[in-house]
Formats: sequence, structure tokens, C-alpha cells
Amino acid sequence: MFFLDCVGHIDDDAVAEALKALHRRCADVRYLGSWPTGVLAGAQPPPCDEAARWLARLREGKPDPAGGTAQ
Repeated sequence: MFFLDCVGHIDDDAVAEALKALHRRCADVRYLGSWPTGVLAGAQPPPCDEAARWLARLREGKPDPAGGTAQ
């Protein structure tokens, strides 16, 4: 089991795509809600090419530069 907390709203295309992908892959997804924020809590998401390079590093078993580990 894991919890997901992200900056974004269910009406954002990227968040909606991520939720759909979880629903397709996970046996039990419990959605707790999506609330608007009064102040932007984080920076804009990185460009798609940066995200693709990050995913490629994880698939190769290389550590996440942000401090996480690939398993």
C-alpha cells in the first residue's frame, strides 16, 4: 500500500492521466479528494523530456538524483 500526494487538481490533464493509469493497474484505488490550493505550493512540473529521462534512469536501476532509489 502507498499514499500519493501531489500538486495538481483532478481537472489537470496530467493528474487525470495519472489517476487513470493507477485505476488500470491497481486492484484497489481509494480516492480521497482533490482540493484547490490558495497559493501555488510548488513549481510547474518539469518538461516531458525531463520526466522521460528520469523514468529511463529508474528503469536502468540508477538512483534518483532527488534522493530516491530505483527498485
